[in-house]
Amino acid sequence: MIEKTIKYNGILTHWSLSDNSDRQILKVGFEDLGLAELIPSPKNDTQALLRALNKVFSKQDVVIKTVRGTSGYKVCGRQDLGGKTRYTEALKVTFDSSGYLQYEENEVDTSVRFESWVRFQLESEFNVQKKLVSGAVLGTVLSNAARKLGGISMRPRGGFYWIPKTSKARWKEIAGVISLAFHKNTVSCIQTTTDSDTLDAICVALVSQVESKLGQLETSMEEGELGKRALQTREREAQELDSLVQNYEGILGKTLTSLRDRAEEVESSASLAILEAMAST
Repeated sequence: MIEKTIKYNGILTHWSLSDNSDRQILKVGFEDLGLAELIPSPKNDTQALLRALNKVFSKQDVVIKTVRGTSGYKVCGRQDLGGKTRYTEALKVTFDSSGYLQYEENEVDTSVRFESWVRFQLESEFNVQKKLVSGAVLGTVLSNAARKLGGISMRPRGGFYWIPKTSKARWKEIAGVISLAFHKNTVSCIQTTTDSDTLDAICVALVSQVESKLGQLETSMEEGELGKRALQTREREAQELDSLVQNYEGILGKTLTSLRDRAEEVESSASLAILEAMAST
């Protein structure tokens, strides 16, 4: 009788996050772990601006909308016109090239009041909010960290990952930083068992994740003309997917030939496109 040990022990992890995580603690913690690139820059922090606008204008009758094509928002005030009510843009707040707030007022009579003290309050609140990271942004950071450690998303929307045992200690270090950034943040870990159902679930999730990403790469290369740098990025991403599949072949004890072949095809297509782009210059 031949026995084979399949080394696919790991953990299932999910999280509950607050909007008050300290950016500086996250920055220092992730730098110490060599993962500084996962923490987004506070420059042009649209989420911080939105939170500040909502706080400052919370007692005014306004509607806040995004400004198409820019990293900013417009504050629309109520206008009463002959028994009809509409909301008209009264103020636009965007970022200048240095990341500072800039304002464009619309000379209309609405419910918006933007006296000098309101501007001061908005600037102060924005500076407070820039020091914090929202739960949504932090969730993206954790998803990226999980994938960087070879984790596989167990549901399409993310937020629930299986992480190999080899990355367990590293993940717990990341979880420690997240908890330190705000006491209400929690990252939960559940040890998985070595049964066939677990193996099948992980394999299905892996195939789904890789196929979805490969589909995105193929579509982006088929639609429009990409520059050399963009093509190189797609080539690298295809290589990373191929490496991920190879790694999981060892973890799961399964051969995933068709998935690897498809990743290699995308990689080859990107390489050929790069050569053609270089020849045409």
